[in-house]
Amino acid sequence: MTVLQLLAHAPSVFEPVVTLGISVLTELEIPDDLRELVVLRVARDLDAPYVEAQHLTAAYDHNVDPAKAQAVAYGSIAAAKLSDVERVVLDFTHEVLLCNEPSSNTITALRSLISDRQIVELLVVIGYYTLVCRLTTTCRVVPQASFIADLMTSSRQPKAGDTAP
Repeated sequence: MTVLQLLAHAPSVFEPVVTLGISVLTELEIPDDLRELVVLRVARDLDAPYVEAQHLTAAYDHNVDPAKAQAVAYGSIAAAKLSDVERVVLDFTHEVLLCNEPSSNTITALRSLISDRQIVELLVVIGYYTLVCRLTTTCRVVPQASFIADLMTSSRQPKAGDTAP
């Protein structure tokens, strides 16, 4: 089952949720590579393997360094060679998700690096992918087993056509 198939069970929210998702993927000022790192952080913090698998592929497609993407997805962020913006954005994401409110130090650092518009967009990305993670985890939507095995063992980076159903 895919997220779209799952959402089809709720016709009244299908279109608005899909429309928001399209906006998150195509209309934001936040760079695509940074958005994908945020999605991976959300998936990691919320233990959402479907979203993690889907967005590792998306991260590679958006030119995220595979070492960075995997560090975020697999919880070894401290070892990753992240830029200041990436590190602060990922700290902010983590604090929003797990502390309910980011620290004043994190907010101050974030505001020195990105615009207020980008901060609001960041919160929308976090919120949207929290929804997707909760849906896929609660409804036990999992990536196809062969997709995960291929992702973990392949010598090549996944491509757009490799996404799981």
